[in-house]
Order: sequence, then C-alpha cells, then structure tokens
Amino acid sequence: MAGRSFILWLHGLGDSGPANEPIKNLFTSHEFRNTKWSFPSAPHAPVTCNCALTLASVLLYPKTLGGGAVFSGWVPFNSSITEQITPEAKQTPILWSHGLVDKTVLFEAGQAAPPFLQKIGVGCEFKAYPGLAHSINNEELRYLESWIKARLQSSS
Repeated sequence: MAGRSFILWLHGLGDSGPANEPIKNLFTSHEFRNTKWSFPSAPHAPVTCNCALTLASVLLYPKTLGGGAVFSGWVPFNSSITEQITPEAKQTPILWSHGLVDKTVLFEAGQAAPPFLQKIGVGCEFKAYPGLAHSINNEELRYLESWIKARLQSSS
C-alpha cells in the first residue's frame, strides 16, 4: 500500500500556484495516489533578491524532510548560514536540475551549488539538461517523479 506524502510546490517570480497545479497530473505512479499537493501563490511584491526559497526552506527547516528539488536555482548565501542548519536538516536530500542554456540564472551559478552543499554536509544530486533555458521540461519532471518515488519507497 502506498503511504501518505505531501508535496509543496513553490514557484518562481512572475508565476502563480494555480498555473503550476497541472504538474501533479504528470505524477501518475501509484506511489502518488495518496499524495497531498499544495501550490501556494505569493502576493505580488517588489523584491531586491530573487530568493532561492526552496533551498532556504529546506536548509532552515529544523527537521529532516523527504527531499527538496531545485530547478534553475542558485545559492543566495555563503557558508555563514551553516551555523543555522541543524544536523537533521542536513539529512534532507537535494535534487538540483539546471538547463545548460539558462540565461536568467546562469548554468555556472547552478553548478556551484552541489560543491557548496557537499562542503556543508548536505547531499545533492545535480542534473544538467542540454538545450533547456530557464524553465521546466517533461524530462525534468519525469526524473523528479522517479527521484521522489525512490525516496517514498525507501521511507516506507
């Protein structure tokens, strides 16, 4: 029997929760039968920094989560944040996906994340997608589905 799981889908600037909701229809495996999804929308507000919300949320949450997936992201902080990361939070695995032709967040910025995370003791798998700009494609989502499935199976 599939266990219960929760997926919180955080979107980038200029997007909304409802616009991302159809993504859940791509996760058709039986492991996702009892998954509760949440697609929140943030109010429109000017920002001075494109906050890397998923990464900050995962690292600063005091407990171990099932995983965190970052698409076309970057690391907005330096190693001084390590004092705020609990040993439990460091156990949360990270999947980092980045398009090779991303002109919004350069590939090199994304590529710098895994060494930074590994240095502070956080496991990170990095996947590069040739031809992909600053967006998400079906190949990334299919891989994300299998990555989440593997974590659900190992936790049950």
